[in-house]
Amino acid sequence: MTNTVRPQQAPPFCAAMLAAWLAGPSCTPAEAPTGAQHHPPAATSSTAHQAAHQPKGSEPSPAPAPSHDAGRCGALGCRLFATAQQALQVVLESNPKVLAVGEAHAHKGTEQIESTARRFTDTFLPLLALRATALVVELPIADGHCGKVEQATRDVAQKVTREQAASNPNEYVSLAQQARTLGIVPYPLRLSCAQYRRIAEAGPQDIAAALAVIAQTMQTVVMKRLADNPTGLVLTYGGALHNDLQPDAGHAAWSFGPALKQSTSNATVELDLIVREYIRDNEVWQALAWTAVFDPGEHTESFVLYEPTPKSFVLIFPSSKPAVPQ
Repeated sequence: MTNTVRPQQAPPFCAAMLAAWLAGPSCTPAEAPTGAQHHPPAATSSTAHQAAHQPKGSEPSPAPAPSHDAGRCGALGCRLFATAQQALQVVLESNPKVLAVGEAHAHKGTEQIESTARRFTDTFLPLLALRATALVVELPIADGHCGKVEQATRDVAQKVTREQAASNPNEYVSLAQQARTLGIVPYPLRLSCAQYRRIAEAGPQDIAAALAVIAQTMQTVVMKRLADNPTGLVLTYGGALHNDLQPDAGHAAWSFGPALKQSTSNATVELDLIVREYIRDNEVWQALAWTAVFDPGEHTESFVLYEPTPKSFVLIFPSSKPAVPQ
């Protein structure tokens, strides 16, 4: 998701990990913070059971889905689909070794709308479970062992996430938990004290330093997963900035996309998931190539899929209905 964000801005799609730092010192996939809710996947129980027991890497695609789409819709390879499953099937036709999923984070005032993370957890993850072996999620393990520099990093997170929905970190924990239920091993991020210190000592550039550390750490974890299982699909999930395959020159340090693209011999696929109600008419969003051709008043009942550049997809959800209280 190429953009022109300045380092000290807090765009809605760059800092899930920073948000997660606020969840508490022991935020792990096995033990959610107080108040975290787990939502069952949209797939049937039989589908989830099959996914959890299917040998990984044995299927070239997710669960069977109709191959036809609802039609073409204009520039940037725009296509319309009736279901998320149909759109995902098209994305997976690129045969990725790494599917790098990015989101626009939920922000304050949108709590009544089902978030991107919950949609991915409930709908996409069960469809990917037959094929994926690992999920590298932009969720840190923060246990306080680095002392003051770790606390300073949380102060950075507070600056970045002040406009984001308070539920964001909990939903990332739920995502990791559901992945494990489906047989996909979740891998959160563990930072070294040196990395915490790099952020804490960055001064006015602390947010930029944090974004660079996120990208570097996710890249390292993904490469290890690929080395351990060359035939399985590795998923990543986080902000739709770190997964850019072609980031702006000034933001190259914030993205693991180019390095993974090279190391996988062009088998890394970028997929940005966008809740259309999150889109704003401002500089950050206008810098994205697809916003010039996207009309929020059109195709409101369809999944809209763009491919601005090869193997770089943007999927925009239909108009949202209020989330059902849990």
